[in-house]
Amino acid sequence: MLPTIQAFSRILPRLLASAVLLITAPLHAATSVSQNGVTWYFKGDKTVGRFVNGEWWVVGPVTITSITPVDPSPGDATDIHGSMVNPTKDQQGLDSRSKGDRYVESLNVARRLPITLQPGSSLMSGISHVAYDEGYLSKVAVLSVLASAPPEGSFRPPWYGSNKPMFHESELDYSVLRKLAPTPASPTPASLTNGDTKHVLIDLFTGGASANTEFKANTLTPHYGREISKATNKAVLTLQLNYSDAEKRDLLVEVVQRGIDVYGSLLGGYVFTPDGGHNHGRKLAMFVAAKALGNADMLARCNAAAHPVFQEDQQHAFVTAAWSNYPPSSIGKPEWAAQAFVRLDRPSPEWENSGYRFINGQANLGVVLAVTLMGGRAEWNHEAMFRYIIERYWPTESSGSKRGLGSTNGIPAFTHQMWTSYFSGGGPPPATRVAQPKLRPAGGLFLSPTTVSLSCTTPNSTIRYTTNGSTPTAASPIYTGPFVVSTTTTVKALAWAGSLSSSLVREERFDFGPYTSANQWRSLAIPAWPATSFTVVPSSVTGNGIVGIGDVDSATSFGDLACLVRFNSSGRIDVRNGEVYSADAVLNYSANQPYRITILPDLVSKKYDVLVTPPDGAQVRIADDYGFRIEQQAIARIDTLSFFTRSGSTLLVSNVANEGGAPVPPTLPPP
Repeated sequence: MLPTIQAFSRILPRLLASAVLLITAPLHAATSVSQNGVTWYFKGDKTVGRFVNGEWWVVGPVTITSITPVDPSPGDATDIHGSMVNPTKDQQGLDSRSKGDRYVESLNVARRLPITLQPGSSLMSGISHVAYDEGYLSKVAVLSVLASAPPEGSFRPPWYGSNKPMFHESELDYSVLRKLAPTPASPTPASLTNGDTKHVLIDLFTGGASANTEFKANTLTPHYGREISKATNKAVLTLQLNYSDAEKRDLLVEVVQRGIDVYGSLLGGYVFTPDGGHNHGRKLAMFVAAKALGNADMLARCNAAAHPVFQEDQQHAFVTAAWSNYPPSSIGKPEWAAQAFVRLDRPSPEWENSGYRFINGQANLGVVLAVTLMGGRAEWNHEAMFRYIIERYWPTESSGSKRGLGSTNGIPAFTHQMWTSYFSGGGPPPATRVAQPKLRPAGGLFLSPTTVSLSCTTPNSTIRYTTNGSTPTAASPIYTGPFVVSTTTTVKALAWAGSLSSSLVREERFDFGPYTSANQWRSLAIPAWPATSFTVVPSSVTGNGIVGIGDVDSATSFGDLACLVRFNSSGRIDVRNGEVYSADAVLNYSANQPYRITILPDLVSKKYDVLVTPPDGAQVRIADDYGFRIEQQAIARIDTLSFFTRSGSTLLVSNVANEGGAPVPPTLPPP
């Protein structure tokens, strides 16, 4: 499954780029940005913006000239206030005081500034406690370096490792959340927003309590698994209450962002090993993100049988005959143990034998409740945990007689009330509505025919759709496979399954232009055609406009294009030939008239031809065997069309097609 998702994560920026005119985030130039007390300084003005969670991105490559705060004594034996690029497990460059030789000086890029970061980089910068104070780090902040400005509403890609899948707020399906009546102890979503789930968890070390104490912390997020679990459970259970989607939005964004970070850690090989009360509290956030985003690979990684990489799962098992200190009558019963899957001599049949049973139990109670309310018990797929909590932990601890409800290791009052009201028969069935269909790609602005795929995560569901803007009914066409849209179209989809309520309507608009460029670059994805044709209408003959093809998702300079056609300021059309512009035939152009251009590239020889059909005229070959731009001699694929004008003129581009035949739609991976 992973190769398909990885492939889609590479394709997704191109698909989103096709909507750039409609939903590009607000941009501005800056020489520095600040987050969580950290400031990054750039060499020159750079295009920057914020993700949906408020964190910063910058278009790269970017040269970081300095980062504050700085190590006050850079020449001594202690390095603090460090920074890392794409952190990975079991080593760090943030603070040299970490025990066990986990600090690697070469990873601390703050010691070797300036440094140039390429797109696909995540820069994590830390603020250290001067003295040890429940950890060496006080805060961290993450700066993401992207190849181009992302659509407004994009989530930050994971900070961990080099795999950077991108997700968008438009993908969120609120119908996976419940609409339950609040209990007396229920918080509001607003009261939890910008709290414990807002901030980055520093998961760098896969084992050892001291490592957790030192680095799995951030200023507003307690480092211990018990507190992380409590905060996540409270947020997820609050999202099951009957607040409006607008009221839930900010809190859901925070939970989903954390889930995306956990997902990125797993893609990089991280494992949340069972270790007392340290490493739990992560999986639920990823489960919510997987359900809300409708991401198949993320949801598959919630399957404990296939991916036993979370503490919650590894600490629960069914007693076997190998557990020699258990009586034969216990075989087959669900049990908890600090390292049940790793060391079978550790489980104890004595309920009070380990305090960690209760550190983990009250937190896992909230997990079992939240997952059950969202209908995900089978997707989680670890019956040992569910049955232990349902059959043993809740009956033993629900009275609060031993630890006290609401105490540090007792069941939180909100969780207790929610369980009593909605798990023990007092609430509706876990699933009441079919999940909202997913539609790939998201709507937006397109230059070429586009293949649309629909999907629904509810088993045995039927999707019906329309392309005329009307709401689907039982008489609308049934979705049986991808279809092509080539003119401006509004696609609406609705799903049914068994006795469940029908889904919410998914609606996306596909707009096919035409589009203009005025003193700014526009780049849109096209299929990898052997030849590309399009119509261009220049607004004047005194401007200087370029239309070209290449493989850069978002061009920012002429050098990003392999093949370029120019409407030059002398009123003629010419073509880039290696390092110069030329033309095999003189072809003047007029303002506000359409010119049909065909580019035929040869990726082997790095040569191309250009044919132009002026209005009411015969086709003219103005370039024969011209060379690609010098900077593009290594290009292996052409799948982007870009255009740019200056001097106050505009270019209007439309009717992009495959020369010599019907337009060929791009191929999408399964949604």
